[in-house]
Amino acid sequence: AYEMLRTLGGCSADELETIFKEWNKGALDSFLIEITGKILGQKDNIAKNNKSMVEVILDQSGSKGTGMWTMEEAARRGVPAPTIA
Repeated sequence: AYEMLRTLGGCSADELETIFKEWNKGALDSFLIEITGKILGQKDNIAKNNKSMVEVILDQSGSKGTGMWTMEEAARRGVPAPTIA
């Protein structure tokens, strides 16, 4: 829901915070909806720019290669590693 509302709906993090908090008051009342609303409400206190943390944190991750090494070793030994592949 978050990605659809953000991307397709053009909602800001502040708008999404309000939406998730409202959802948590009704039929969608759950721990995940509750913490999502709280997360969306967190502001960047370090830069003091009042931006939402979800707008500041980059959506990227790096790879150390350990998954590839594991798959190569599994292939070399002829053993399955389905949870990694």
